[in-house]
Amino acid sequence: MSLLHDTEAASLIGKDSDILIFKTNIMDEYDVEKIALLMTEEPRIKKWNIDLQDFDKVLRIEAHHLQEHEVITSIRKAGYRCEELND
Repeated sequence: MSLLHDTEAASLIGKDSDILIFKTNIMDEYDVEKIALLMTEEPRIKKWNIDLQDFDKVLRIEAHHLQEHEVITSIRKAGYRCEELND
C-alpha cells in the first residue's frame, strides 16, 4: 500500500520542486499518522507518500527548497529511522 498526501500548497508542484527519497522504518498507519503531522506542518512540502509495501518503507517527498538533512532530522526526532535513499 502506498499512501499519498497532498498539501494545500500543491500549486507549486512541478516548478522548482525537488524529489527527496528516503529509507525509513515507518511500518503502519499509526506511524504514517505521526509523520503526517510533520509533513503538513512544513510549508515547503508539496506532496509526500510512504510505500509501506516496499522493503525499505520508502518516503518520497516533492518539495520546494527543502534539504535532505532537514527531513532526516525531523523524522528521527519523531522516533523513526530515516536515511537518504540513493539510486
